[in-house]
Amino acid sequence: GGRAAPAGQPKAVSWLLRLGAHGSRRRNRISRTERSRHAILAWRLERPYLIYCAACGAVTASLLVWNLVKGMQNNWNLPQWQHHRWEEVTEVSIGVLIVAETLLTMCVLGPRSFFSSGWCIFDLCVAILTVVSIGYGLEHLGRNGEICEANVPLLMLRFILQPGRVLAIAAS
Repeated sequence: GGRAAPAGQPKAVSWLLRLGAHGSRRRNRISRTERSRHAILAWRLERPYLIYCAACGAVTASLLVWNLVKGMQNNWNLPQWQHHRWEEVTEVSIGVLIVAETLLTMCVLGPRSFFSSGWCIFDLCVAILTVVSIGYGLEHLGRNGEICEANVPLLMLRFILQPGRVLAIAAS
C-alpha cells in the first residue's frame, strides 16, 4: 500500500476507502478476501466493537486492582496466594480474546502492515505472553486452585502483563 491518508483522515479510514467502501463498481472488482477484510475493519469502527473493547478493558483493569489489593493484604507472599475459580476463568477468557484479536488483526492487515506498526508489535508481544498466562490459568483450574512455588514466575508474569493488556485493549 504506499498511499498516504488525506489530511485529517485516519489511516484506517483511508485504507477502507481504497478497498472500495465507496463506489459499487470498484467493490465488485475486489476479492472476497478483501471484502472480508473491509467488513472486519469497518466493524471495528462501530459502537458495539468499541463497547466490547471498553468492557474488556474494564474487566482487565478490575482484575489488576483486585490482584493489587490481594497482594497488599497477603504481603506479596506469592506461594500462599489463593485464587478464586472466577479469577482464573476471567483471566483465561480475557486472554483468549486478546490472542484472537491479535491473530485476526494480523490476518486482516497482512504481515507487512502488521509488523510495520509499533502498536501491533506491542499487541503481539502481549498476546505471546498471554498464551503463557492462559496455559498457567488452565493448569491452575485443573488443580482446583493449588499453587506450587514453581509457578511463581508465571504468576508474576501475569501481574506484570495485566497493565500491558489494558494498554493493548485501549490501543485497539
